[in-house]
Amino acid sequence: PWTKIEQDLELSKNFLDDYVNVSHIIGNCFVDENNHLFVGVGDGLRWQPSHDVSVTNGKLLRMSLDFKGLPDNPFYKDDQPEATESLVYASGLRNPFAITKVGQHLLIADNGPSIDRLIRVEKGKDYPWTGKDESMTHSNLKTITPAIGPSGIVYVPANHPIRRLRKHLVILQSHKAGVYAVPFDIKTGEIAGDAYFPVTRFGQQWIHDFSGVTLFPDRLLISHIRIRHKHGLMKSHLLALKHSDRVGTQALLDGKVLFNRQACKGCHMINGKGGGQGPKLDTLVSRLKSRLNDKKYLAKLAKA
Repeated sequence: PWTKIEQDLELSKNFLDDYVNVSHIIGNCFVDENNHLFVGVGDGLRWQPSHDVSVTNGKLLRMSLDFKGLPDNPFYKDDQPEATESLVYASGLRNPFAITKVGQHLLIADNGPSIDRLIRVEKGKDYPWTGKDESMTHSNLKTITPAIGPSGIVYVPANHPIRRLRKHLVILQSHKAGVYAVPFDIKTGEIAGDAYFPVTRFGQQWIHDFSGVTLFPDRLLISHIRIRHKHGLMKSHLLALKHSDRVGTQALLDGKVLFNRQACKGCHMINGKGGGQGPKLDTLVSRLKSRLNDKKYLAKLAKA
């Protein structure tokens, strides 16, 4: 069926006033079951325009396949269906490379400077992005820290052959060449358990950058935007992730792994980085040692 191009359309005028910077441009695009086209656009390394619906920077756009806004879009103009405002579905985003729709839930894995976020998109919402990491910790389904650079996202259904990833959102780590799995309840639209890294490295030859993931009946296909090697650029490949019956060993989680997995950095600062909602953790060990050597505290603990 893909031997003949039936129509060739181009959308450019809405992007002419955008700020452009490396990696902060148009990211993922997809067409849903209603033939609605969704397009994620980065902020161009300027956070202020992401809150201005007259430009496409920092937005999720939603339109028909002839590039006209849909009448139920939040800023739709009856007399200007092709205006940028008519295309905007949500705003206040930084770098929405990874977008997907699972059932009726529209999801974005948005890239932050040092903190990423997984959000369930609400129509017309202006998400908090102020140019600082702390703003990436609000209105989230999940805060991802340290940042993994989400570049693709797909939901693996309950009947897929890759049993380990069933009912999970699979998010690509662009710069770490890995995969991040988040259990997701398709009925409630909520996170259903702890996220983990089922595949952390694909070998030293796959160094940069994962750019997209597609679900096939028996596998996941992962593409590169570019591959760097000590001898220069390599040819781009498609990697196939399939089910394996091999049983791995269970590793004990150390403090650093738990700190990252539980997104502690969203509220706590360590080594000068992180959020300011909770106390700093630089002196946590010394404070715990002091408390555990306190006879009065130990006496209270014994009575508890």
